[in-house]
Amino acid sequence: MPRVYRYRRNRVKRAALQRSRLLRTRWHWLVSMTALVFLGGLMTVAVLGFIVYRSYAHDLLPPEEAIANSSIGTSIAYDRNGEYLYEYIDRLGGLRDPVPLDEMSQYMIDATVSTEDASFYGNPGVNFRGLVRAATENLTPFGPGWFEGSGGSSITQQLVKNVYIDPEERFDRKIERKINEMVIA
Repeated sequence: MPRVYRYRRNRVKRAALQRSRLLRTRWHWLVSMTALVFLGGLMTVAVLGFIVYRSYAHDLLPPEEAIANSSIGTSIAYDRNGEYLYEYIDRLGGLRDPVPLDEMSQYMIDATVSTEDASFYGNPGVNFRGLVRAATENLTPFGPGWFEGSGGSSITQQLVKNVYIDPEERFDRKIERKINEMVIA
């Protein structure tokens, strides 16, 4: 084979090799940039999530202290001699007679947990599956309508709502209140 043909053939091979290297370099650059943008976005979401968490959680009282400070429940009126006169029942709080947990039947505890939140022992305080189900029911045409479906709160979130959230705000169905519950829970 004459030298000219070999030179041309090698030149064609070299050009093809350079094109493939260029494509590989561009592909690597594109993958690298996509990964950097993704990681940057992930870091931004993490930092914003931490800031939101801190803004909600910075002045929280321990649950025992918050329960002790709450004025919800019944009030008992006594006369000047300490004799029982009357008991005022709070419409929102109801009549309460606290019972320590160790005095309750384990069947009662298990029944309450299984009825209210079957994933109670496995979730970190927030039932994400229940929240997604409730959002699907409440915010899409797949459910009964806007904010008319069931809730997705865990038992922990219900405790947070009843202890930390003001009574006036408890029945408002707002996303901000739900985020506040999730952060505290």
